[in-house]
Amino acid sequence: MYNCGEVCNGECNWEEISVIDETNKELYSEIENLIIRWNNDGTKTAGSLTREIMNLIKTNNELES
Repeated sequence: MYNCGEVCNGECNWEEISVIDETNKELYSEIENLIIRWNNDGTKTAGSLTREIMNLIKTNNELES
């Protein structure tokens, strides 16, 4: 997993997203990583990316419960 700034070159600004706590920062970074890998791959559909993100959110919600 990447930390904010390693991939986005510090373009994300956590101060503008004040509702994100530490747990959500990790989820945000994981989603960002999925998007970057999807974009670099070039062969997967938007639907496959959406399913990956939904699975990640589902897993994250299950871990929080």
